[in-house]
Amino acid sequence: MSEKLTLNLPENNYISEYIKFASSQNDGYIEWHFAGAVSQLSIIADRMLVLRLKQGDVYPNIWFMGLGDSTISRKSTGMNLASSFLTELGLDIKRLPNAFSPESFVETLSLTPKAFFWKDECSQLLASMQKTYMADLRDLFCDLYECGNYRRTLRTSQRANKKSDFQITDSYLTQCLLTTPENFRQHVTLLDVTSGWLLRYLYLAPDYPKEWKGFTERTESDKSNWIYLFHRLEDKVNQLKNKEVVEITLSPRAWEFFNEWQKHTEIRMMEEKDKVAKATFGRLQVYALKLAMLFELGKPEFSAVISIESLVEACRLVDDYFLPIAKDIIRQIEWDESKNLQEKILGTVRRTGGYMTRRNLLAALHKPLREVEDALNSLVASGEIQIEGNEGSKIIRLLQTDASVTSVAGVALIQGMNATDATDDTLDTVATVGTLPLG
Repeated sequence: MSEKLTLNLPENNYISEYIKFASSQNDGYIEWHFAGAVSQLSIIADRMLVLRLKQGDVYPNIWFMGLGDSTISRKSTGMNLASSFLTELGLDIKRLPNAFSPESFVETLSLTPKAFFWKDECSQLLASMQKTYMADLRDLFCDLYECGNYRRTLRTSQRANKKSDFQITDSYLTQCLLTTPENFRQHVTLLDVTSGWLLRYLYLAPDYPKEWKGFTERTESDKSNWIYLFHRLEDKVNQLKNKEVVEITLSPRAWEFFNEWQKHTEIRMMEEKDKVAKATFGRLQVYALKLAMLFELGKPEFSAVISIESLVEACRLVDDYFLPIAKDIIRQIEWDESKNLQEKILGTVRRTGGYMTRRNLLAALHKPLREVEDALNSLVASGEIQIEGNEGSKIIRLLQTDASVTSVAGVALIQGMNATDATDDTLDTVATVGTLPLG
């Protein structure tokens, strides 16, 4: 079970104010309200803010992937509230359609390269990404995350075999995708991770107990607070409307802190030899800069200089929430039992205390005998299990190899194992966060 995302921003920052207001309107998880506020600012930034590094330009386009249980987590409720502000601002013209082919997606972005894609149930998109004709979209998303240019030749008339060139210039795509943990695990594969596509998201996965709120009528105070926040956002739009691109910089103290944080984190990960953490942190260190840019935009008086306070908070969020959550989710993909018979065997035996009879295992798996025998032979050869006893009463027993310890971490997360029952490796992957001070 995860705990709350915490946020240590000033009370007069737009993000803090929005979370406080949204929490008074419904009992959705605070994570959805955080994503709503940050996404609003990311959309409003509209490629107007840029941090120019030697390694490449950084724009504050944020991609969220939120995983929450159906109905009770209030994913759609949270997204609808955040969306109401964008609709009133007239920014819906930048919203991409809910369903598309790779060809129509390229064509749409060639006309509207600065756009956002919000979907409160993205399982259909995740499933379609596994189909051959959608494979190119995975690579296209990776390119668009970098806010670069993209060119593609598409057939526009099947009958006449006519082709046209489409150019996406100065792209700026913001995403907020939501689904259930079960749908996510069902429809993604390890290729989605190794291709880099799923590494480009900030993951939110709240499942902790929360306060329940019943339906109540909207009050005049609610309306006034909505109007107040709307004008705050409208002011941000107006601040950037007539400007050329605003080049963001970091204060000297912020640069010093960021470089030390980056250096020590990468050294620690090299020593720990955690490949998942290294791959994930490679993207999240840039996200720290993106978030810090938006924290500055959320201030009553926007500054083009990222303060040490904004950067420290962005790096803390990466350390305390986004990195642990991303590691857990990627390991769930890597070790998901339903996609691999060997992992299903390991998980089944593990839940019975680390050993079980061959007969009970066959009854639990409901798989052809030949497939099970082949998987068992492979696990014996890899040193992950041993088979004891005679032909009539064989016992399958787990061996505590490095591979099986890693599997414990993945399955513990899938099954919601309590931290006190997990191995040390499992404990390292569990996010520990507290409550959100809203004032």
